[in-house]
Amino acid sequence: MADVSWDEIRSLRADFLNLQLSETANKLSERNCVELIGLLVKEGLLNVIYTTD
Repeated sequence: MADVSWDEIRSLRADFLNLQLSETANKLSERNCVELIGLLVKEGLLNVIYTTD
């Protein structure tokens, strides 16, 4: 991490901000996300930890 300059960090931060603000052409619906998470849990590829925090 010591080899990274502040200019690089600022550039990455700007790139990240631009990505967050950009519109996406493809979006998953909430239902699709729920089904995808359920399938991953069922297949044992994802472990979901439920909390009350």
